[in-house]
Amino acid sequence: MLAGSFVAAAGGSFLVLAWLQNRDAWPMLWWAGANFMLAASLPLAFAASSFDAPGAILGATLLNLSPAMIWASGRSSNNLPVRLELMAAGAVLWLVAIMIPGFREMAGSPGALSQAIVAIYLIAAAREFLRKPVDDVAARRPLLVLLSAHALVFCYAAFTSIRFGAAGGGFAFDLWLDFVHFETLIFIVGTSIFSVAMTREQNEIIQRRHANTDELTGLHNRRAFYRDGCDALEVARVAGRSVSVIVFDLDTFKSINDRFGHGLGDAVLRVFATAAQSSARTTDVIGRIGGEEFAAILPGAGSEAARDVAERIRVEFSEAGQFIGVRELRPTLSAGVATMTGGESLDRLIGLADLALYRAKCEGRDRVSVYDPTVDGDGFRRHVHASRAA
Repeated sequence: MLAGSFVAAAGGSFLVLAWLQNRDAWPMLWWAGANFMLAASLPLAFAASSFDAPGAILGATLLNLSPAMIWASGRSSNNLPVRLELMAAGAVLWLVAIMIPGFREMAGSPGALSQAIVAIYLIAAAREFLRKPVDDVAARRPLLVLLSAHALVFCYAAFTSIRFGAAGGGFAFDLWLDFVHFETLIFIVGTSIFSVAMTREQNEIIQRRHANTDELTGLHNRRAFYRDGCDALEVARVAGRSVSVIVFDLDTFKSINDRFGHGLGDAVLRVFATAAQSSARTTDVIGRIGGEEFAAILPGAGSEAARDVAERIRVEFSEAGQFIGVRELRPTLSAGVATMTGGESLDRLIGLADLALYRAKCEGRDRVSVYDPTVDGDGFRRHVHASRAA
């Protein structure tokens, strides 16, 4: 028990030091608290001669709070609120029960209740780590295994406390307690290591997301869009499948910023991102490639399928824009579609889609145009370049 207390204190200190390097990692701090509670409870239980002793009562109370803080760590790792009354419920239940003279005198019952409370919190914590969060990481799996195994040990410990306690204990009971303490050492060391590993994996995922995501809209940024787009284009080329590109531009967006302010302009951009994500397929790559210019890559989609997707996004954006909160604001978008017919590069496809987009603008905006070489040929291209230069 004293060795367990030392290891638990060391594990808690290890987690606190890791938390100091990442102050947002609250799951590690909760787990550190659980280890410190366990470290404090074991010497108190070791020094007490019976459950009547104040040290034993305090030790068992802290022992019941320790797995509750592990449950809080699981809740925190899933970005869920921690209810303090539920966290304290087990310790309060044990304190109330131990105050009942008849219960305290029942052989094995106080220990069995404490171990059952520990098992319940461990099962609740395992359930939290069984959830599938947005940032699922590999370290959650060994944590789940260790929690489940530890919970099973304490479930059986509660059973044996009643069984052997009523029979007066003996060598078999002492041997079982030795196993419980040895297994607890493994649990403390393993969970401390994997808790830190889980936090580091989550931080790496967050950093990669920030490096690849447009902060305002949550879509791919330009670099990530071109990277994933080129990969999708190469896969489709090898498989002999078609790929379409859509280029979107929000109509008269500068006037929206000028008339209503950049805050409302940002809201319009977010509305587009929501419309695009809800209307596109999971295999599509959507990114922000300019201020109010966006693009989408649709693997396996021909020109008609791509046009349908662009039209759905256009309609949904127009409808959602009516609820931004300004009556005079009616944001619309124009889109151009181009489909790979040979070995076109991504830049080439975006350029063709951009020609179709420009034609949609010339024809009155708020529409989708598909690139047509007979219409958007060299003459039209020269016209576009001249107009933009002017």
